[in-house]
Amino acid sequence: MIARASSTIRQPRGYLGKGHETIGSDIIAVFEAVRDAEPTLCSHWMPLVRTIDPHGWYPIDLLLTLADVIHERAGSDALASMGRSIFMLSHGRHFPARAASIGDLVFSADAIYRRANRGTAIGGWRVLEFAQSLAVIEKTTPHLCQFDEGIMQAGGRALGVAVTISQRRCLLEGDDTCEFVVEGAPGEPLWMGGWPVMSPH
Repeated sequence: MIARASSTIRQPRGYLGKGHETIGSDIIAVFEAVRDAEPTLCSHWMPLVRTIDPHGWYPIDLLLTLADVIHERAGSDALASMGRSIFMLSHGRHFPARAASIGDLVFSADAIYRRANRGTAIGGWRVLEFAQSLAVIEKTTPHLCQFDEGIMQAGGRALGVAVTISQRRCLLEGDDTCEFVVEGAPGEPLWMGGWPVMSPH
């Protein structure tokens, strides 16, 4: 059993993670993202990664521990790069075929997560607000937020839409969830995609 390196990291509201597993392709994608930047780390993990079946399921702590170590060694930018790599290598081929707008991206974020994660009370994504050039999404997954920012950035790039992401709540700052504010250029034609405006509750 792999124990997460940063075991003191607070878990999101409602997250229990019973039997939480992640798909092997996500673990492989993370490894590929840091292969050149972290050769010492990669050589340590190589024997394990070689055993990973991209279609198999593995304890989430395997992925989270790798992310924690990379964050500690290389910082937030490396985590965002990991997220972008995971999206392109593990999810990208499934996403563009059925998505044509940022609306499609943000409203499918939870489905994208569940395609690669399974278990009971594993958290997820929920859209809180949606309007032209603005989306606010609540994240209650156990992944570090910079990692998930990278996933959202890669989703925008896959659509050809530049997005900026900030946070108005963050687990690492003591909140019980993360809230991503996703913004685009005013009047971006690929933003709404037929989705209705959702006002904040």
